[in-house]
Amino acid sequence: MGSSCNPSTIPATWRGWGSSPMISDRPQAGAGWKRAYRPRLAWLEGAGGGWEPVDVLAGKAEVLHITGKWKEAESILRGNAATAEGRQDEARKAGSLAKLGNLLIDLGRKDEAIEALRQAESFYRRSRDRKGLGNVIGLIGVHHFFLGEHQEAMELFRQRLKLAEEDRDLQGISKALLNIGAVHSRLGQYRQALECYQEKLKIADFLGDKRDLSFVLGNMGVIHSKTGKHQQALDLYRQRIKLAEELGDRKGLAVALGNAGVVLVKLDRPSEALGLFQKQLSIATEMGDRRVRCVALGCIGDIMRREGRFDEARARLDEQARMAEEIGDRKLTDSAETYLGDLERDLGNDSLAREHFMRALAGSESFDDPTDTAKILEKLVTACRKLGDDEGIMLYEDKLQELNRIPGSGEPAVEDRTGA
Repeated sequence: MGSSCNPSTIPATWRGWGSSPMISDRPQAGAGWKRAYRPRLAWLEGAGGGWEPVDVLAGKAEVLHITGKWKEAESILRGNAATAEGRQDEARKAGSLAKLGNLLIDLGRKDEAIEALRQAESFYRRSRDRKGLGNVIGLIGVHHFFLGEHQEAMELFRQRLKLAEEDRDLQGISKALLNIGAVHSRLGQYRQALECYQEKLKIADFLGDKRDLSFVLGNMGVIHSKTGKHQQALDLYRQRIKLAEELGDRKGLAVALGNAGVVLVKLDRPSEALGLFQKQLSIATEMGDRRVRCVALGCIGDIMRREGRFDEARARLDEQARMAEEIGDRKLTDSAETYLGDLERDLGNDSLAREHFMRALAGSESFDDPTDTAKILEKLVTACRKLGDDEGIMLYEDKLQELNRIPGSGEPAVEDRTGA
């Protein structure tokens, strides 16, 4: 596919199929629960003739995952995997493990997630189940993405896209495009990211998939925010919030609230932003979403620092740093170090501030994030000036000059991703 999403070639891949894409990609009678994304599970009561109980429960777990009832979803999926194993039904066991791995990624339990996904991958490769393999490859890519291993993630997402294109799987293409775009966005390659998102937007519209539509609107908002188009970003986030509320998508709502809060901080509206971050924190805590909770804690702590509430800020930022380390999310670890550096700087502890910024820099450089790297280098230059460290000033100014500067800032915005 190359280094970007080429809008001149991808449309030909699926639009040439006319009005008959894969039947599984078109809304079907009796499958409304898949698209409602609301905690309305009454359909289960009438699930009979021809329905396999494990499949019914898998559908229930999918809805519970979307609507934020993650503990119940995990219990169902583990039960499904055990039931399938007892019946020597490897296909359903693999399907349950793939869904479980997706959920565990959201729960921030990376080791359990990758173990489940590798087991599913092994079955799909042996059985030559291309659709199942594409799905799980994409999820393993998401695992690498959150570890800051962007090149590994990109390679897996491209494999996912190739399989989906060959199989004329529109949903698979759509998911791969969103994830490829998220990597480009993380690396500051905003033009390529937008190309992916715009193509995904067309597919989501064609399929009538409102949840996918909400994903891509939110991710386009992240790019507008990073490139200084704050009002445009806010408008997109508001659309994302509205759709998430309509669909009952709790994680999507939490992500959108936090991203809107980031923009409000940039627009010098911290009180409004704090309210959104607190709502985000409440939803994430309720769901058990440690990654989004971690983001919210950092944003709340940073506003408290700006308001001079240093003890309260430290409590939130220390908790963020511990949680980021536990879940192994490099981006969040670097964010925590940056926030703590800002706090120490405001307290007059310039040497401690520099230490935090240096750790943040090591992380951002290790996975080639030019946006964050530029921001941290500027903070390091300032810290070195205060400390009279001429050698440090020269070192970090030279790095800044070498860096291909990207407009925007290393904000804690969260890109949506898709998997199962």
